[in-house]
Amino acid sequence: FENIIMQSVKNPIIIDQNYGSRGGDSQVAISDILFKNIRGTTITKDVVQIMCSKSVPCQGVNVVDVNLDYVGKTGGEKKSSSGGLVGALCDNANVIFGGKLSFPMCPK
Repeated sequence: FENIIMQSVKNPIIIDQNYGSRGGDSQVAISDILFKNIRGTTITKDVVQIMCSKSVPCQGVNVVDVNLDYVGKTGGEKKSSSGGLVGALCDNANVIFGGKLSFPMCPK
């Protein structure tokens, strides 16, 4: 996914293999994904959410040069799932961040 302009989007960059009550871990392997040169605005504080299967973790997910400004509601400043005001959330994933980013990377 390259050279995309987003305006006031919800969940701008997301991979979600957590199906909750719909079943167990996904058995679909996700690898070699690129998100590059994505810019604009988001109403979601977790700019990047890469939530992969415990049994088949994501490999080679690259997030490069992503500049998405948060324009959601600012009253009461809720923190993102990653703990910061705006950021990224990764679980069971090998995510490689690079270039210029407008948010903190996933905690190690």
